[in-house]
Amino acid sequence: KKKMVMLASSLGAAAVLAIIGLVALNMMGGGGDVPENGVAEGTNGNGTDTVNTNTIGNGRSVTGTMGTGGTGTGSTSTGGTTVVANGGGTTGTPGATGAATNQPTVLVQNIVADDGQLLWASPTTGSAIVLDYVPTGAQIFVIVRPADMLASNEGQKVMQSLGPEFEAARADWEMASGVKLDQVEQLIMSLHDNEGKTPRPHFVVRLRTPMPEPELVARWGSPSPVTDTNGTFYDSRGWSFHAPPRAAGQVFVMGAAPEVKLVMQFQGAPPPLRKEIDRLLNVSDSQRHFTLLFAPNYLFNDEGQKLFTGPREKALKPLFWFLGDGLQAGMVSTHFGGDFYLEMRLYASLEKEPYRLASEFRNRLQELPQAIEDYIVSLNPHPFWRRVALRYPQMIRFMHGNTRIGAEQEHAVINAVLPGHSAHNLFAASELVMVSTPGAEYVPTGGGPTVAAGPKTMQEVLQHKMTFDIPQQDLINAAADVEKAVIDELPNLPFEFRIKLMGPDLKLDGITQNQRIADFKMADAPLGDILTGLARKANPDPSAKDASDPAQKLVWLIGPDPADPSKQIILFTTRQAADRDKLALPTTFQLKSS
Repeated sequence: KKKMVMLASSLGAAAVLAIIGLVALNMMGGGGDVPENGVAEGTNGNGTDTVNTNTIGNGRSVTGTMGTGGTGTGSTSTGGTTVVANGGGTTGTPGATGAATNQPTVLVQNIVADDGQLLWASPTTGSAIVLDYVPTGAQIFVIVRPADMLASNEGQKVMQSLGPEFEAARADWEMASGVKLDQVEQLIMSLHDNEGKTPRPHFVVRLRTPMPEPELVARWGSPSPVTDTNGTFYDSRGWSFHAPPRAAGQVFVMGAAPEVKLVMQFQGAPPPLRKEIDRLLNVSDSQRHFTLLFAPNYLFNDEGQKLFTGPREKALKPLFWFLGDGLQAGMVSTHFGGDFYLEMRLYASLEKEPYRLASEFRNRLQELPQAIEDYIVSLNPHPFWRRVALRYPQMIRFMHGNTRIGAEQEHAVINAVLPGHSAHNLFAASELVMVSTPGAEYVPTGGGPTVAAGPKTMQEVLQHKMTFDIPQQDLINAAADVEKAVIDELPNLPFEFRIKLMGPDLKLDGITQNQRIADFKMADAPLGDILTGLARKANPDPSAKDASDPAQKLVWLIGPDPADPSKQIILFTTRQAADRDKLALPTTFQLKSS
């Protein structure tokens, strides 16, 4: 489940950096390059003519672009009003050779002249997000529209740009849920306290096409139903699942049993929210591709800080600086259709009125270019992305020139409109910044790429120290997670590292590959000890006093790969099978002489 949290934190890595500086760290120019004058090329035909507008009465701004021989979408005044179109700016008079393509909605707003400072308009006009089927107690909510993202070329590139960590998390989630992301209309993830461990994720999955409950159950691995006083749920693959009857196959939820039972208890009603989060939720836009809604104080308490582990730990300090004191709630959203749109809304305490809050953030934004330039110098970036790193200052200033700050109703608003191709470049750069270490030295060699020093044999790999935390998971998935972690941490091994469960041998001893592992955590421990710990946790006989006890049926060892006996891999098997095949057990499993 820790990987499932990464499904959001990987997708949200750039959003976290957006909170730090409206993605100033990561803005990339068109086609991989930004012209030296800092102006992006080819946004709408031969040029753009921006018209910013501001709604009288509801505090929302409107903008449109009109290309000269470009797409032809744009905005003009029609008797002092304009109609906002779905997916981009406003629709009015087309460009010189183009044709208006958007279908108008019913939202009518007044036009005012652009003074270069009014907030950019939203490219979407969706209703507020509704948190049906979300359990109580969360202070962080991530709302994504995966199918819409993957339907666009830029959305696919954004997904690809998030790196291998996200790909692994995505694969795990799709395997556990039984559905692919391109089948999901809306995915809501909320994070819940987990007694000092990494917060527990809960997912609300809204499908593009409804599926009857029997089909969903089959996709979850055909588990037996569990009857509760409030309904039926299913336990499988370390998760609890529930298909709400009133959703008619359009929605299912997956998470830990306590949260799923809460959803059933309250029949899917939206959870009560703290006032500030609720008010930001009321001005959210359900059509945006990505929305992050959060309580800032949660990010810095003992539970929230666990979201910033490993390379992301470095984001905590600048995040605290950027958010400052007195902030009660924040919302970051992005949309990848046409131009790339990014927006942040910030709700402060009553003593800090929104104009003052917006002014404070304006001042912090002005400090970013120099601070980021200094940080990039400290990175000593690898040649792989050094050219990108050295262009950051220009990119940041270009981004800063396209950022608007203002106040609407009770909160401050910061938004930016950037060329469409900026999005995937931005997210990819976020990953590079996150995984780079200031002060790390790159030492080229005379021939070919540098190969990092590391283990050269399986025995050396088993001595490699790691930290592993499993709140609740099946043995087969836990083994896969360990295998992936080793490959990620030791990418230059001279051999293929694999872990395989010998299913038929386990079955003979009454052990299933879905043996439950719960509350398992080992910090800075050799890999061999972690494997032994997993075997101890998944052993079906609780009477085993230690690994050397004959009652410890489940063991691991180094043995021949069944698919290619010339290779040695890690096998999870049984004492009986190891004895039958004359395979040597690690010392820790060897029986003590009487």
